[in-house]
Amino acid sequence: MEAWNTPVGIIGAGMMGAGIAQRLVESGITVILVGRDSQKFGALRLTLAQNAKLSLRRKRAEAGAIERGLADLVITDDLKRLNGCGIILEAIAEDLTAKVSLYKSLQPHLKADAILCTNTSSLSVKDLARESGLAERFLGLHFMNPAATSPMAELIRQPGVSPEHLDTVRAFAKGIGLTLVELEDTPGFIVNRLLMAMIVQAVNLLQANVASTEAIDTAMRLGCAHPLGPLALADMIGLDVVLAELEELHGKLGESYAPPARLQKLVAAGHLGRKTGRGFLSYGK
Repeated sequence: MEAWNTPVGIIGAGMMGAGIAQRLVESGITVILVGRDSQKFGALRLTLAQNAKLSLRRKRAEAGAIERGLADLVITDDLKRLNGCGIILEAIAEDLTAKVSLYKSLQPHLKADAILCTNTSSLSVKDLARESGLAERFLGLHFMNPAATSPMAELIRQPGVSPEHLDTVRAFAKGIGLTLVELEDTPGFIVNRLLMAMIVQAVNLLQANVASTEAIDTAMRLGCAHPLGPLALADMIGLDVVLAELEELHGKLGESYAPPARLQKLVAAGHLGRKTGRGFLSYGK
């Protein structure tokens, strides 16, 4: 049976995990979504259902697929429920220790041929694969934000993965409407290596009082045809996530990725972007 016709596990029910789940549910795939806070599972299921109805109205998904996906959706805090999954997508916080601990807890519950993909955006896939003990069936599948609708993802290879498992993930990605950009493991991959450099320079312009937030974002939207300016995009990603990624890239790639002081102050104050209502821009309640 092909991988996308078997249940797919997602670990992490935050913005990225929920977005990936949305995409798979709307493709009619059975999803086992593992999160930590069971009190939020009911609200999460309702949100996924509401978003699916919106996709149906916008003709991004078919009614039959949505009905199957929602009917089969499991949201749980029990890793054991992943034991029937052919592919497992890990989308927890960007923390090496937390990811490695998760992989070790996950191992007893994996099928012998299950493939484990990390959605990391800044950590070394090669290092994670080595620490996981599952290198032959471990790779990076980095979804873009918003994961439910973005047309592409980065497929990050690492030396230990088998060609068969690479082909399976390629076919899976095609089946859920993704165009894959393939690359070898490198800090920041392609998208974040370029994107984080742009965000750093945008914040540097802002804190040097060269231009306003609105002017910087408008310049990139209208001057470079970006759908969002870099500061609004940072707010959408989450400024805490941006800071963590910059700290990782700064250590590996040097001063051009040094986190600007203004970004650090916003994070320290709890202003993390859209999810808190305020970042470089204000979003109200």
